Amino acid sequence: MNYLDVAVRYVRHDWSAAINSYWSPLYSWLLASTMAIFRPTPRMESTVLHALNFLIFLGALACGEFFLRQLIRELREDSMPEWALWCIGYSLLLFVSLSLNPPSLDTPDLCTSGLFYLAAGLLIRMRAARTPSAVCATFGCILAFAYFSKTVMFLVAFAFFVAAGVRRQTLVAVACFLAIALPWIVILSHSVGHLTYGDAGTINYMKYVSSSGTPLHPVRLMSSEPKVWEFATSIQVTYPPWYVTSWVDGIHPHLELKKQAAVLISNAHDYLRLLSGQKVFMLVFLLVFLAWPSMSTNHWYLLIPPLSGFGLYALVHVEPRLVGAFFFISWMVLFTSLRVRLRWVVVLAAIAIIGGTVTKVVMAQLGSMKHSENVQWYTAEGLLRAGLPTGSYVAVFGHGDEGDYWAHLAGLRIVADIEREQMPAYWSLPNAARAEIEARLEQRGVQAIISTGKPREDGWQTIPRSTYYLRLLLPSDSPNVKDGR
Repeated sequence: MNYLDVAVRYVRHDWSAAINSYWSPLYSWLLASTMAIFRPTPRMESTVLHALNFLIFLGALACGEFFLRQLIRELREDSMPEWALWCIGYSLLLFVSLSLNPPSLDTPDLCTSGLFYLAAGLLIRMRAARTPSAVCATFGCILAFAYFSKTVMFLVAFAFFVAAGVRRQTLVAVACFLAIALPWIVILSHSVGHLTYGDAGTINYMKYVSSSGTPLHPVRLMSSEPKVWEFATSIQVTYPPWYVTSWVDGIHPHLELKKQAAVLISNAHDYLRLLSGQKVFMLVFLLVFLAWPSMSTNHWYLLIPPLSGFGLYALVHVEPRLVGAFFFISWMVLFTSLRVRLRWVVVLAAIAIIGGTVTKVVMAQLGSMKHSENVQWYTAEGLLRAGLPTGSYVAVFGHGDEGDYWAHLAGLRIVADIEREQMPAYWSLPNAARAEIEARLEQRGVQAIISTGKPREDGWQTIPRSTYYLRLLLPSDSPNVKDGR
């Protein structure tokens, strides 16, 4: 949803609001271009954007195939046969793209994965004795766009340069990378008022690990029991706390060894859980390795970028979608490094990997194919039919992490909320106390309250074909709504 908000700012030429140091720009640029070309209605918006995600998915597969082609063309005679590596490679690519990082997530991670595969394939060509200048320049450009897709790739790009080696060709690639990346860094730094290549890492470190300081522009606490937060801003976006980075001004990352160690241990467990879902690849690798325990190190330089990515995420936060591409590259380097004597072992390995991958992917897709109504659209439609004009301020009771796409579709602004775990305390309040909270919300221009759970009092409307509930506070012609307060 936040990438959509950024995209809308680009479409409307609202440049100051579009430049965001937390949400990387590439995916928003793609969304904005798609919206500007097709101009979908709110009801058709999700369909058009899913079509875009499908195209990105196909592009990521093509980039993965490019990497496989570059890797397999340099096989040693005692390596696994080409047909087996193609089987393993496609199985890994589909597993990562459909299970760890599916296109249904509506995130830029498939963009990042495709660019990562493309850069890894070009890295193989960069290591050749004579590399054309065009390849070097393309290598640097691809890494710059990978940085535009995900802030962490700015650091991973330098791991690629290290893997390429200290050569004239690498300097050409670095120059092209900086020529494209630096203008964006200048724009971003000017927008936020300090030097930065992106604040995603900083903010996530403060969120997941440790921070210190006092916020200069904190989210306002309207009530302490239960906690009712208010965060209206001059930037008209769906949910300001997820969009406006000024909330964290005055807070800084703070290294606390105990907390950092705890995060590293927790993320190590997450990596182990991810590996446990890749048992078939581990077992096949061990089967082939034990048949002839010898490995080539010709392509181990390719492990430098994914290992750097694993390490960077281990310091802060790990999710499957963030590290899927790293697993693909790492496994392929390991499988191509194996030396093979017994061909029947290779046949068994290929059959096991294909069978295991197909079973896992098919089961995952069958589990996600259950038909469900478009609750987000029906919620938005119900709110508009209830008389809420576009731009209205609303509060959400029982707010969770399920997203607020309904508010984006209806053009509403969430300016206050009560988190889901605080709702039992809210319903336990006397009627007069709840009425006081509603009155204070009304004073701040909130026109309606949307509840994610069934209310325990009268005066709420059920939104048709939706799991949400509505309580109107102000009439639609209220001056508080019209003047945008």
